[in-house]
Amino acid sequence: PLLSPALHCCELLLADGVPDMELPTIMLHSPQAFSVDEENGLITVDGKTVEKKYYCQRCLNHDLLYPRKGHKTECIFAACPCAQCAMVEQRRQLNNMLSKKRVVDYPHIILNGRKVRDPKCARCYAHGIMSRLRGHKKDCCEFARCTCEACLLVDTRRNLMARQIRLRRLQVRSRKDGAVAAAAAAAAVAAAVAAPPDPEVRLPSVEALESIPAIVRPVAVVPPPITISPIML
Repeated sequence: PLLSPALHCCELLLADGVPDMELPTIMLHSPQAFSVDEENGLITVDGKTVEKKYYCQRCLNHDLLYPRKGHKTECIFAACPCAQCAMVEQRRQLNNMLSKKRVVDYPHIILNGRKVRDPKCARCYAHGIMSRLRGHKKDCCEFARCTCEACLLVDTRRNLMARQIRLRRLQVRSRKDGAVAAAAAAAAVAAAVAAPPDPEVRLPSVEALESIPAIVRPVAVVPPPITISPIML
């Protein structure tokens, strides 16, 4: 598996409000080379449109990148009990419950054989109304204060998604901090290796000792001679 070093991609997509971490295939370009088409959910790299890839959320929790397609039966974290993976399972259950609460299922928009990302207001969608999310402010939504079961599920899922986004941002920040710390440590080691060796420590010469006043000059302590008493013989 690949470790997830594409920090700029994570930040880019998190800023776009994509909690599913839709990372593109190409992940080693500079941040300036990327652009996001929010209207159609496309990513452009160096002027070329690239295909998004979806990655296993459980593996992302553990800093691994595995394509989600066909990975479910092979995921080593499928039964992971950690809090992060528990959020993934909770969100899956919420999505399943919301899909059963929908009044009407609207067809997806297909453009050039691809599904177009066209986000809708989740509260309106739960009541069978299609309201585009762009420009659909909370104060304008007629279901903003609705307390029906479907809208409560929407709120629960929204809070869970916010927690997942915070988790991803913390992961990105910790990797950045780790990279900076590693670079600083490597620079310190390189500087220590390149530094000249310390000069040898030399004892003071006899002339230097003679020039020191007697009051502070070290005096050799001669032990007294051992006398043997006749009694000890």
